[in-house]
Amino acid sequence: MRFEAVLSRVLFTTRIEGRHAVAGRSPNRVAQEERSARSAVGLAVLWFTRASISTTWSGPITPESDDDVEHVDILMGTKVTKTITEVLAEVSSKPPEEVRAHVLAHYIQLLKQQPRDAINVEMDITFGPHERHRLDLHTPKGKSPKPLPVVMFFYGGGFTRGHKNLHGEWIYGNVANFFVRNGFIGINAGYRLADQAQWPGGAEDVGRAVAWVKQNIAAYGGDPEFIFIMGHSSGATHVATYALRPELHPADGPGIAGVIIMSGGFYLTPEDPEPNHLAYYGPVEEWGDRALIPHAQWGDFDVFLSTAELEPYSFNRSFTEMVAALTARSGKMPKLAMFRTHNHYSEQMAIGTGDEQIEATLLDFVRGAVAKLTI
Repeated sequence: MRFEAVLSRVLFTTRIEGRHAVAGRSPNRVAQEERSARSAVGLAVLWFTRASISTTWSGPITPESDDDVEHVDILMGTKVTKTITEVLAEVSSKPPEEVRAHVLAHYIQLLKQQPRDAINVEMDITFGPHERHRLDLHTPKGKSPKPLPVVMFFYGGGFTRGHKNLHGEWIYGNVANFFVRNGFIGINAGYRLADQAQWPGGAEDVGRAVAWVKQNIAAYGGDPEFIFIMGHSSGATHVATYALRPELHPADGPGIAGVIIMSGGFYLTPEDPEPNHLAYYGPVEEWGDRALIPHAQWGDFDVFLSTAELEPYSFNRSFTEMVAALTARSGKMPKLAMFRTHNHYSEQMAIGTGDEQIEATLLDFVRGAVAKLTI
């Protein structure tokens, strides 16, 4: 059974009233439904994770403790034969920098083998006053008979580091190249880091980049009515914050057709604050107003959320709590995916390497949204 189908079932009780009834519910009722939805989503993620692992791995699949069951942390057995699937599972329990190094070493070789002859890349186009207000524009060679939809990607880095060209043209230009090969215009965009702009600076930069694209993309063969924003990790947090907090939108709305939120980090722990969260969100006493999940509002655009099977706990919890909040408040459910055998780093580096699981899912979402809007 597909993950989305499982969630559809367990969240049914929070959806039956429909969007028309949401406004009439009391704050207590909405809060109660969000708590119920979080529990349901957590159970669905646990069910799906155990089921998908059991069809992929040999060896024991045993929770370490009751706490680990609650947190959806699963110990996995391993095989003798080392495929990329096994490698990803094996390294995912190592320190983050070691995980990232293993993943990068594998995927950058695959990305270098991908054809780029049919793609033009215009680097470092300015969309704002700061040195990080730069974007790379990836377009197909040759004129399209009609304007193309646009996908804008914002990289991760824990709010405090990262760059759109972290490893030359390969990472993270791979995401934009993938979409160009599939009939879109791709954009790889930067934003200010926490030491340059605290909350909501990253989200404001997303809005600034969207505004530039909306105003200028027609000259490059793009359609300003079909702009999708996509982010991973802290980049996902920035695109989600821009999309789901209406106070950050211009007067005419967010200007997007959809948002792709891959492994966003929305789960904050004020009782034990992470240094990077303090750097971006500021003092803990201000987090109540700045945290996204309590304030997220789904507008008139499509939403896709994903997590990876081998994610750290905080990202899986961010995923489930965001799904619960959006579902309870809107009476509808976003498109969802859990990418099997992937970890936090591999899911975006795999884009453009022929990973059908991820690539087909992303294309299904954006093409479906475009089709729906053109009816």
